[in-house]
Amino acid sequence: MKTKICFFFFSIFISFNLPAQVKELNRLGQTPGSAGFHVNYDSLNKKLIVGCGTSVWIYDTHDTGNIHVIAKRPLLGLVNETDLYGNILFAAATHDGVYALDYTSDSLSVLAHYNMQGMGDTAAYDMWRTHDTLYIADNHKVRMLKYIPGTGFVKLGTFGPSGSFCVTRRGNLIAVGSQEIPGKITVYNISNLNTPLATWQSNKIFAVQDLQFADLRSDIIYVCGGPEDFLFTKSDFFALQLNGNTLTAVDSFTISGGILGYAQMNIMNMDSRNDTLVLATTAAYNSTTLPYSYMPIIDASGLPADTMKQIGFVAPGLWNFDVALMKGTPYVAMSSEWCGVLISNISQFQPSDTLGLLETGGWCVGSKIRHDTLWAFHEGYGLVAYKRDSLYYQNGYMTQSKILHIYRQFVMDFDFLNDTLIALNSSYTDIYNLKPWLNGGNAVKVDSLGIGNNVRVKFMQTNTGPRLLTGWSSLLSPPEAILLLDPFSTAHPRPTLDSIQTRCSLYSMMVSNDTLFCGLKNGNKYYLAVYKVTNNSFVFIDSLGVPAEINSIAKENNIIAIGCNMNLVWYVLNGNVLTQRDSYFDWFLNAQSVELKNNLLYVADRFYGMKVFDISQPSVPALVAECRGTGGWKNLYGSDGVTVGDDGKIYLSDFHAGIIIIEPYDTTLSGIHDHLNYVANNHLLIYPNPADGSIRISFDTKELSKKTTIKIYTVLGTEVYRTSVTSHDTDINISSLPDGMYLISLSYNEKIIASNKFIIER
Repeated sequence: MKTKICFFFFSIFISFNLPAQVKELNRLGQTPGSAGFHVNYDSLNKKLIVGCGTSVWIYDTHDTGNIHVIAKRPLLGLVNETDLYGNILFAAATHDGVYALDYTSDSLSVLAHYNMQGMGDTAAYDMWRTHDTLYIADNHKVRMLKYIPGTGFVKLGTFGPSGSFCVTRRGNLIAVGSQEIPGKITVYNISNLNTPLATWQSNKIFAVQDLQFADLRSDIIYVCGGPEDFLFTKSDFFALQLNGNTLTAVDSFTISGGILGYAQMNIMNMDSRNDTLVLATTAAYNSTTLPYSYMPIIDASGLPADTMKQIGFVAPGLWNFDVALMKGTPYVAMSSEWCGVLISNISQFQPSDTLGLLETGGWCVGSKIRHDTLWAFHEGYGLVAYKRDSLYYQNGYMTQSKILHIYRQFVMDFDFLNDTLIALNSSYTDIYNLKPWLNGGNAVKVDSLGIGNNVRVKFMQTNTGPRLLTGWSSLLSPPEAILLLDPFSTAHPRPTLDSIQTRCSLYSMMVSNDTLFCGLKNGNKYYLAVYKVTNNSFVFIDSLGVPAEINSIAKENNIIAIGCNMNLVWYVLNGNVLTQRDSYFDWFLNAQSVELKNNLLYVADRFYGMKVFDISQPSVPALVAECRGTGGWKNLYGSDGVTVGDDGKIYLSDFHAGIIIIEPYDTTLSGIHDHLNYVANNHLLIYPNPADGSIRISFDTKELSKKTTIKIYTVLGTEVYRTSVTSHDTDINISSLPDGMYLISLSYNEKIIASNKFIIER
């Protein structure tokens, strides 16, 4: 009955809110790499196959002193498993599905693709291959796919228990791990996939992760049990024995660790050689490896008569997801959330005998665009700047596009004030001078605010000068607050000028000139609130109730839009009065981030990707365009941020895929680079930005004569202002120009030597 009721409401919603045609936008490019989640070793060709988030990278390891990338391929799902079959590399990539890739190509050309998008949380979570037949555990059943060259994948059928998450085969036996509660292992004979041969369950398995048959015996099955319970601080590794129709545990090995509320202890994967196993344990630790995690090395060769024994361990960094013994060498490769891929010598069981570290990236949590540079910030990897035009697929995914990397483990947010960058993580907030980097050198760290527990940071212009807002979150009471700071203070830590207790998520805070928009919670109700900052104090303007906790806020002119899970709501701010203009509801929407531009509302939908809504007509919001993202992983993470460039290109940040570049929907935006040639080493500064009645222009070029001019253009290239420059600091009255985005150039003898953009908002 519940399903029918939900479908009825959904049908009505479709009829009245969705247009007949929704444009499917193309993906143009992608940042290369993300956190190391999968690793596999090709011992025949001495190649290391790495899943860097949604990307597949191939490393040549012939010379251990010069391990280097020789092939890359961006996919659209977290790479969970790979398997090599001759010159074909099969890859299982969550909701994106299963790929057959040309292993001989440096671009790993796609030979075939079995699409699994649009199927809810059924996805390619695990894969086992027998010749040309693949077994795919999809979190529901096990699919059997046959690969036929020139034809692609053909589905042969399905079998297995509900919640099938991992699968393995030995001869005529197939074992399936199901993420039921309690976890269940089911064994089938290939001759009868309808009726299980044997089953086994344990209350110590909360979510089984992986399983495989023993190397030396066909009646022993190893099981990575996942966490014991919701606390994620303990996990069990089991050895099961199959005896006829009976499956029993003959031994188990318990590993503790994790940091409650911060890092999960979870036995994720394993690899073995002659029944000596190395276990990937995410956040297991001991007194020797703290603060790093460890992977135990277990001797299981004596089973079932003898017990499993830990004979060593290796320290793989923070936190580890997969392991591959580099057979034929003394090395083991380990994929790490924070460190990429580590390669260690385990012949003497020396935990810190590390050959090297291969960077892959980290979980992406957001992006910003500044001039021709895309900035992406990552958990476990820090802040990375890319040249935008180097990221397009047409330029080759092997392109070295990274131009700046500031390594900080948990970068939560960052912002700019002219040539100053402030980068924030959960423990500290650092300030960098970018001018040396813009002139060909390196960014220089000049200060640290010495404040922790922050998740958001924003600069704002006030009547007392630039001020800094930080979103402060702590386990202490009150749990959430927005702090107002003076960034130019020399005190450590910076004194708090004023604060607002929000008691709800701080990720939504948004700044426009001297105005703050944020979410508030009072009792069980959530609100959108507006404050101005005057004389170093927050002054309350107005607030309105909202349907749920706000995830994101966007503003264009006097329109303010919010995204809160299944709801999109937009408002009008007239003077000091906030009124609701319209709303949009979808049971299947999960709005994590919104941006407004030209009456188009761009939405990062966590489990879908990116959607564009036309909100120009009151009471008739329309979905006009969309582009799929990764779909997340086990209904977690997924698409988390959206940014729109001056030229209309859309930048979708995805926890697993980095930044996905999407073609413009709004073709009226031509972009600063279509009209002005920005020169980074002759920087032109504008403040305040956004501006109201006037702006100040500052530049450091030596050129200054009657032939030096400042010109202002609309985004369509129409010149609206021109003046000769008489000082390196010039004030310009812009009160006659309408609100919007403008381009500004500094010219010498009619040749552009620097350029920038600014926004007028009143």
